[in-house]
Amino acid sequence: MATFDNMRQYPSSSFKEWFTVDRPETKLDMTAATRDRVYAHTIDYRTATPPTTGLANGGFESGTTGWTITGNVVGNWTGYPAQAGSWFAWLGSRGGGTTDAVSQTFTVPSTGSTATLNYHLRIKTAETGTTVYDTFKVQVTDGGSTTTLATFSNTNASNGYVARTLNLSGYRGKSITLRFVSLEDANLQTDFLLDSLSVTTS
Repeated sequence: MATFDNMRQYPSSSFKEWFTVDRPETKLDMTAATRDRVYAHTIDYRTATPPTTGLANGGFESGTTGWTITGNVVGNWTGYPAQAGSWFAWLGSRGGGTTDAVSQTFTVPSTGSTATLNYHLRIKTAETGTTVYDTFKVQVTDGGSTTTLATFSNTNASNGYVARTLNLSGYRGKSITLRFVSLEDANLQTDFLLDSLSVTTS
């Protein structure tokens, strides 16, 4: 109720103005997770787009907020462009048998009959041929069980970001840990670039 009382009290011209200028006036929570949740339950419904909920900071524009990372893999580097905005996750890229990961624990929305993970992935490699040397996996941990939902490798290299989806309907209403992990062999490098994540329901 406090959020809507604040909205009525401060007639902002945009969501950004309301969240960054007016919302602090009544000392309401200013975290990125709250920002994304309020946006999903106001702007998304108003414009009749599928609600995006659960996952926080899916574009990495707030840095590592909401994410647990292994390695210095989230930034706004100039070596590659982000899919959107300026921040993204850059896993791999070093060779030498390195492992990088980003993960987030959240509750998959129970609304609707389907839940879909949307993300963009770009793979750039120095490897050649059709042999798998470096891998990138999308995993879900539910309770004590970890399931790999998708696996990519140096053989899936692309010139730009590729929009991808995964079905999370079986996890609706559950708290899960979503993990993206790369593993390189000891030789040539592969870059796995991840950006623009969301979970939508319908």
